[in-house]
Amino acid sequence: MKYLELLAVNNRSNTHARFMSDNTTTVSYINSMGSCKSIECNTITKDIWDWARERNIWLSAAHILGSSNVVADQLSQNLTDLNLE
Repeated sequence: MKYLELLAVNNRSNTHARFMSDNTTTVSYINSMGSCKSIECNTITKDIWDWARERNIWLSAAHILGSSNVVADQLSQNLTDLNLE
């Protein structure tokens, strides 16, 4: 379930997109362009960065307190409901 916020990347092109997440794993994977700690998270991160590079998008992420991140948590809950785990 840690990877769900990685799937919340929005569709934009020729820009810099900064994502706010209350999930430190998501922030780390996006900013580091992956990691070797989780194959699943690394694969999703690689797919996100490949998608972004094809559209000339630079991604970055910053941490936000969970209490300030209600909308994104609701969106990731909807992904859970779709059985993407």
